[in-house]
Amino acid sequence: MNLRFGEMQENIPHSWEEEGLNKNPIEIGFRNLGNETFGFTSAKDISDKVVVIDPVPNRMWSSYYGGDSTDYVSEIVTDKLGNVCITGNTFSTTNIATAGGFITSVYMPSNLDSYVMKMDSNGFKLWGTYTNGSVADINIDSYNNVISTGNVYFLSHIGTPGTHKPNHNNYNHDAYILKLNPNGIREWGTFYGGPGEEYIYGSSIDINDNVIIVGYTESSTEIASASAHQQNRSGYSKDGFIAKINTFGQRVWGTYYGGSGEDILKDCALDEAGNIYIIGETSSNDNMIFGIPYKALKDGPIDAVLALFSQSGDIIFGTYYGGENNEYFTKIDYADQKVIISGNSNSTTKLSTPNAPYPTPVVGSNSLGSIFSLFDKNGQLLMGSYFYNKITDCGFDFDGNILIAGSTTTDGLATPNSFQPLRYNYSEDAFAIKYDVNNYSKIWGTYFGGDSFEVETALHVDKILKNIYLGGRTYSSINIASPNAYQKNKYNTWEDGYVVKFNYCQNNVSASANSNICPGSEIKLLATGGTSYSWTGPNGFTSSLPNPIITNASSIHDGIYICAISGTGDCDGSYSVTVKVEDITAPIPNVTNLPTITGNCKTVITTFPTAFDNCTGNIVGTTADPMQYSLPGNYVIHWIYKDGNGNSSTQDQNVIITSEPLPTANSVQDFCLIDNPKISTIQITGTSVKWYDAAGTLLNRNTPLVNGTKYFATQTLNGCESAQKEILVNVNDPNAPTGNATQDFCSAQNPTISNIILIEQNVKWYNGIGTLLPRTTPLVDGETYYSTQTVNGCESTQKTAVTVSITNGGIPAIDFPWSFCNDTIGNTKTDNLNNYKGNLITNSTNYIFEFFDANNQVIPNPANVNLNIGSNLFNVKISNSLGCFNFVKLNLTLNPKPILNLPLNKEFCNGQTVTLDAGSGFDSYEWTKDDSPTVISKKQILVVSEAGKYSIKVKNSFCENTASVNVTQSVIANIVGIQIINNTAAVQMSAAGDFEYSLDNITWQNLNIFKNLSNGNFTVFVKTKSGCIIGSMNFSIFSIPNAFSPDADGINDTWKIDGIENYPNSEIQVFDRFGTLVFQKITNGTFEWDGFSNSRVLPTGNYWYVIKVSDGRLLNGWVLIKNRN
Repeated sequence: MNLRFGEMQENIPHSWEEEGLNKNPIEIGFRNLGNETFGFTSAKDISDKVVVIDPVPNRMWSSYYGGDSTDYVSEIVTDKLGNVCITGNTFSTTNIATAGGFITSVYMPSNLDSYVMKMDSNGFKLWGTYTNGSVADINIDSYNNVISTGNVYFLSHIGTPGTHKPNHNNYNHDAYILKLNPNGIREWGTFYGGPGEEYIYGSSIDINDNVIIVGYTESSTEIASASAHQQNRSGYSKDGFIAKINTFGQRVWGTYYGGSGEDILKDCALDEAGNIYIIGETSSNDNMIFGIPYKALKDGPIDAVLALFSQSGDIIFGTYYGGENNEYFTKIDYADQKVIISGNSNSTTKLSTPNAPYPTPVVGSNSLGSIFSLFDKNGQLLMGSYFYNKITDCGFDFDGNILIAGSTTTDGLATPNSFQPLRYNYSEDAFAIKYDVNNYSKIWGTYFGGDSFEVETALHVDKILKNIYLGGRTYSSINIASPNAYQKNKYNTWEDGYVVKFNYCQNNVSASANSNICPGSEIKLLATGGTSYSWTGPNGFTSSLPNPIITNASSIHDGIYICAISGTGDCDGSYSVTVKVEDITAPIPNVTNLPTITGNCKTVITTFPTAFDNCTGNIVGTTADPMQYSLPGNYVIHWIYKDGNGNSSTQDQNVIITSEPLPTANSVQDFCLIDNPKISTIQITGTSVKWYDAAGTLLNRNTPLVNGTKYFATQTLNGCESAQKEILVNVNDPNAPTGNATQDFCSAQNPTISNIILIEQNVKWYNGIGTLLPRTTPLVDGETYYSTQTVNGCESTQKTAVTVSITNGGIPAIDFPWSFCNDTIGNTKTDNLNNYKGNLITNSTNYIFEFFDANNQVIPNPANVNLNIGSNLFNVKISNSLGCFNFVKLNLTLNPKPILNLPLNKEFCNGQTVTLDAGSGFDSYEWTKDDSPTVISKKQILVVSEAGKYSIKVKNSFCENTASVNVTQSVIANIVGIQIINNTAAVQMSAAGDFEYSLDNITWQNLNIFKNLSNGNFTVFVKTKSGCIIGSMNFSIFSIPNAFSPDADGINDTWKIDGIENYPNSEIQVFDRFGTLVFQKITNGTFEWDGFSNSRVLPTGNYWYVIKVSDGRLLNGWVLIKNRN
């Protein structure tokens, strides 16, 4: 169909005819009934058949359910009578429980509590009760009893005697199963668990009204029954468990299901035979796979798990499901030998199948996204799909097609003509989508939501009465409850639970409206299929007409319009349609690319572009940019198209204003100041040329030119002035020539102007009245002449004046005094007087020189003249070839060079200093060390205590001199010994050096050897040449007596060796004539022996002695001992 906003396509609806319980697909097509109305047609005769054509669910009613605080609806079930039971958690203390119920008050105020509530088929509450726990699931048995399952932590009133476990394990989570009769009265209650923590997540009722529960446990006892599939807990973390409880609250069987990792079971569903499908998640690599699995090996850290147990608790198969990261199965349903499962994953591989609604991943590996998968009865994957939004529940409808439900902030999930095809106010809404179970195509989708968000959507399909229920929690204050609702408004400012009932109506009952309504146009509401209609809508709208019209629509008419239709048979109810009065489409330019406008300075824009708007029609563009242009350049006109409804679009159009050609001229032009240049002097070619300065000021053609200034010229053609041509002007004024202002000339040479000496280029000469003079003009004594020079074609404006003197001399020589220092410290210096000619007169080679002394005596050889200290005066005659001459004086003053008398070397002793004296009478002193430029002293005398090279620079009035002295520290050695051979003693030093030696400290010698010494004790003294005392040492030339008489007469009674005391530790041995040692002693001071050996006097005789002096000498000989006999 071609609509105002474009082409709309509607797919052929899925349809069938009903024969008893059979549904036979038939082909249905569209039929144009005229007047913008379309119907359906079929090639088959169906006049006597019941035909269902693509039914979408219609809302029968919707209602808030909540009290004074936050309330959740987590699960929804219906009984055989169409009554609705819901369960969830609540913080409310009011409007939940009813009088006479099982528990009428919360267990602990301000804490979360669970509840069960029952409504009739129209959503009106029949009864409600708290259950004092945390809810997990709810079911209804064949007698319409309500089975509530969940978890408790504190002491609870749930348990009853005679059940599997009447009492709760204090202060630990236990699971519970609570059976309420149809009136909400407790039949029985039991706990389930061991000493650890247990948690139920899901439950189901089998055909015998037994309750199946699944969850996880941390207990190692009280979980598995004797013949269970797995009787023991596999590891130390969570294990899954499954249990069957009979209609009296007693356990039939129970089993673990888990491996060495962590295993959690989340939900279960039963097939026709009572076999139990369970789902969950596992990190175990063992004890999970049985039978013929779809996937035998786990890939990621956590995989989803699907298993099937028989009604007696035996496992039939177990399989992994997952990719490279983590998977979690959360909800399951069974129908027609198929299993639908939803959950979450952050894997990107091994999950989807090509035929899925969303075969490609929608999230990265760090974010969880939703998935839903279809398996056959044997656990083999039929379809696996990613999903772009959050799935919280899934199931099969009464036709076996797939349903998913959740919440979303995404557009595009709903189908046209669904209950709510658009998200309300772009918030997070609940959604439900139906997919064909055979080809997985979307059959329909609808949003449900109000002005805030709806989350944690629960789904229930009443397969008997063919109703669909959604529930959850909502923050919205509008668009939730239907007009016929039990609770039309939120009970509090927080979250309330809600339930909405949809019905597949098979009569032709519908409510619709035209869509995308422009402001100011009509809203056309259409309702069919009933006998009575009641419309309500935004801005207080009501009408009992089936097809009311609202004129001059505006945004206040936005929203959902609800029509309560009655007289339809079994399809009475409230039908809604969403109307948006808005113009959100921006105008579309009629010309996609606007042409570029080109012109000159007289361009005026007269053509305005247009755009088409879906509500306003053609719109003429507007702009804030100028419509007339005079200056060349590139411009952009920014057109804007506004439709008056807040929408606009823009479009740019380029404008090129071309410039007239520039006048022709050189960009840099040179002029001479002496010519008084003006603007009109500049060379340029153009029409109607105008001149401007840098500030844009128009200049007169007679404006004088300024050196280094830029001038700007334009020309005017066709009434348009061109851009500016930039010209840099150089106004040159050379300097005047330079030279002596007074110059002398020799009359004999007949001087002319050309003889005047100047530094110049292309000189011109003028007299005092400005007359140009030729260079041959004779000079007149006392006359002043004026000169200019011409550089690069410009004559200087300034002149140099030269006054001439014409005399017999005419030699421009001058006296030259010169003072300098002598090269040496002598009193004379030989010099070459010819070297001073250039100082006496310029161009000295053009003159003849004669030198005379102060007495006017001719100096025969000026190249070799002796100068004396002081003034040396010479008279110099300078002549030219014409015979003119001049006498000048050459005064050469020879200054004496300072005399320094420092020694080349100086030596000092360790710990002493040396004094360096530069001498007196100098103006300044500068001492430095080791060639460093740093001055260490500015005094005449420098006292040093460090070795090094010391330099002195002295100055007198005119000259300076330098000298250096090497200061060394005397080499200090030690006297290590005296070598004595006979009567010769040699002094031994520890190091070589320049030493002096003495035996009396008066007379000194350079040689270290003393000869012909007499016997006796001596002291040798040693010092350096510079007088550094090294030390002294005693030594002896021994006089060894050759006889003694120990006869006690007082004369020569002992053998005494003088000087041996100077050599301590010397050894003296005495032997008799037989070689027997008779005496031995190590000396330590003076030595005397009385001739005794072992306290007896030795007999008279000659004895051999050996003396080992400690300085290394070895002395031996005979000594006579003479006793009285």
